[in-house]
Amino acid sequence: MFLAIKKHSIFYARITIILISSLLLTCSINYKADAITGSEWKANSIISDSLFYDNTTMSVNDIQYFLNTKVPTCDTQGTQSAADVGYPKLTHAQYATQIAGWSGPPYVCLKDYMQVPDSSQIISNFQGSTPKGSISAAAIIKNTADTYNISPKALLVTLQKESLNLIYDSWPMLSQYKSAMGYGCPDTAPCDAQYAGFYNQINNAAYQFNLYRNNATAYRYKPFQTNNIYYNPNFSCGSTSVNIQTYATAGLYNYTPYQPNQSTLDNLYGTGDSCGAYGNRNFWRTYNDWFGSTQTNEIFINYKSHVSSLGWTGTTVNGGATGTTGQSKSMEAFKINGLVEYSSYNNVTGWQPTVNGGMTSGTTGMSRPIQAIKINPISTLADRYDIYYRVHVSTVGWMGWTKNGQISGVTGDNTKNIESIEIQLVAKGFGIIGSTDNAYQNIDTTTYSPTVSLNITSHVGSVGWQPTVTDTMVSGTTEQTKRIEAVKIALTNNSDKTGDIIYAGYLSDIGWQDFKSNDEIAGTTGQSRRMEAIRIALTGELSDNYDIWYRGHVQNIGWLGWVKNGDVAGSMGASRQLEAIETRIVAKGSSALKVSTSLYNPLNLSVPESYSLNYSTHLSNIGWVGGVKQNEIGGTTGQSRPIEALKFDNFNSIFGNISINCSVYVTDTGWLNNITPGNTCGTTGQSKPIEAVKLNLTGETSTLYDIYYKVHISHIGWQDWVKNDKQTGTPLSNNAIEAIVIKLVQK
Repeated sequence: MFLAIKKHSIFYARITIILISSLLLTCSINYKADAITGSEWKANSIISDSLFYDNTTMSVNDIQYFLNTKVPTCDTQGTQSAADVGYPKLTHAQYATQIAGWSGPPYVCLKDYMQVPDSSQIISNFQGSTPKGSISAAAIIKNTADTYNISPKALLVTLQKESLNLIYDSWPMLSQYKSAMGYGCPDTAPCDAQYAGFYNQINNAAYQFNLYRNNATAYRYKPFQTNNIYYNPNFSCGSTSVNIQTYATAGLYNYTPYQPNQSTLDNLYGTGDSCGAYGNRNFWRTYNDWFGSTQTNEIFINYKSHVSSLGWTGTTVNGGATGTTGQSKSMEAFKINGLVEYSSYNNVTGWQPTVNGGMTSGTTGMSRPIQAIKINPISTLADRYDIYYRVHVSTVGWMGWTKNGQISGVTGDNTKNIESIEIQLVAKGFGIIGSTDNAYQNIDTTTYSPTVSLNITSHVGSVGWQPTVTDTMVSGTTEQTKRIEAVKIALTNNSDKTGDIIYAGYLSDIGWQDFKSNDEIAGTTGQSRRMEAIRIALTGELSDNYDIWYRGHVQNIGWLGWVKNGDVAGSMGASRQLEAIETRIVAKGSSALKVSTSLYNPLNLSVPESYSLNYSTHLSNIGWVGGVKQNEIGGTTGQSRPIEALKFDNFNSIFGNISINCSVYVTDTGWLNNITPGNTCGTTGQSKPIEAVKLNLTGETSTLYDIYYKVHISHIGWQDWVKNDKQTGTPLSNNAIEAIVIKLVQK
């Protein structure tokens, strides 16, 4: 049903007011310097429920003080000049009785008004004395607010817009109190006498607003649905569709069934064109002017989804749906910003860990649709709201609504994938408008026990430690400009292979830290220091059997490419924070991810290797010369000084044990094969040059690298690179090797 309550819903300007006659009066009102503009109007959310239904916002004394400030001095006897109505030579009393035909004094201002709280009769101090049992207007407003759980602020604002300036009037008449809230005063008929009087008006209006919330489906305009709302009683002025986001907004439209058109918003403190309507505009504007914003940040959530073949959708606000319907496109991931936690289920890994704060639930780029979800309000949001949600599933359609962490969707059938999610925030004690049947079907549940997996958590600026996620998920945030400051990565190893996980961060003003392992903290906390890049690797036998892939989301760049096994992901030398990390562990030989640019390094800073190598060369007539590193020249060129021996001083890999076996061909001796680490490869003190060399890797992680080497031969020069036990040099030629370069290349 639609209850026609209002009479004064169409015209009320802030500067010009209409009293009982058609005479126009002006009153001067001070505005805040930071007044709102029409562009801030939200037709779908005039005011938040948490503000409108909070009866604790003002005490009786607060209301009384508020009223006192609006009219410091009341013209009770009407002795002040009537200049405000265009008759400066008359008093208010003279104007009322001689010109307007209104009643004479006393005139009782709202701050001084007293009435017996009796709905059957009007007994007030307009009779010249204070009636026994009467209470103040402030007490009537507060008592009514407490009875019906309506904000006193909302009642005061409604009183202002409906009573034609009663709150500011210094010489009001009793007739103004009789229809103060516009209750029972439809636009098309006189006010209903049974609702006359200030107490009746306040009490019935609050009752009605409470009824709009408790019986939301019984009235014309419904919350959390799309409603057609006109601009004016003249329907030819047009209308628009509005998806109402709060119970309070629906109640205001039912109380005053029009929205402002653009002309009334463009002239926010005046009038618009002939199609303008002002009631709801004035409520919104006056509340903002008196009490601040009509919106509370915490009650809104926004969300988006990743859809197969489409990618990430645009952002949707509470009350809307994300994803697609009718296109046979599955949802693969979603994220929610707001005080909620959430999780998703897919038929490969089952339920993923619960995340929050705009983190991604689900996967991208893996063709793994999600089949079920759970969403739960947390913190202050959970104190005041239930979160309802439903899903659109392929071959099923929209399923029923569920709430607060219960499962929505279908588990155990990989043909039934979620395509769209709709979410509603509903004030505590009020259910969803819609069916709650068939919200979840449990055909079967996948239990996922991977052989090797990771748990990773990031410490994010202004957030702290985030919930732990697994590989294939994203740790950190995107689209929030929040830096990762530290990470912890833990390895779960159910295989028969030995090894661990190691990781290191590149930090602002510090550079690369040492490697950490298995849930140790890499990075810093409490220093507001950004992590800019990361390296991650498996060690031991695990590194021979698995690859760990990862990529970083970098400030002002976005996702960079995938890398693996200790290479650098992120940025160096660019002062750009790492914001998110995604990891995957795959068995060697399985399909690899596409390697692309993983590092933003505009200054071409030196990038660390996954190994370190130091070796020495023994030169004729000189002896040992050490300190040669990977990819540097050991020996001499242009000096006719042969190398007689090699020795490997230090060789380490981040992956674990690794060593070099050396074979050399020595003049007048022949091949000295498979010289093990720690021994001299060649001869000393015998003046016997090396003419050829072969190098190969041994150890538990040797399969991760190729060893490359090239030599400079006397009378010939540099030879091409060879690798992995291939011979380089010229045996039996008496052409000595004079220099060598050695390096490892990760496979």
